[in-house]
Amino acid sequence: MVGLNEDAAKARGINYVTVSYPLEDDAYAQIMGVREGWVKLIIERESQRVIGGVVYGEAASLIINEIALAVAVNARVKDIALLAHQHPTIFESIDRAAIRFSL
Repeated sequence: MVGLNEDAAKARGINYVTVSYPLEDDAYAQIMGVREGWVKLIIERESQRVIGGVVYGEAASLIINEIALAVAVNARVKDIALLAHQHPTIFESIDRAAIRFSL
């Protein structure tokens, strides 16, 4: 986990939304047979900035670093959604979660 979690966002009065992506839908996770887990982004609704994230599952310690960078530089969820991720890699799960924000 990095940044604010949902409880901290609520406590600060931040209007937020979460988006998640299950690793079972990720091509790399399917290839490697590690389908358990998910990526969750916590997004400030008005600014669309990524204010936190949680990763559970394969390569979580690697994936969380990209979300930490997004939090540190006040990236918008759109910035992550537009970032090209190689295919197939477990990192695609980050932009897949971000893309769900606009759906």
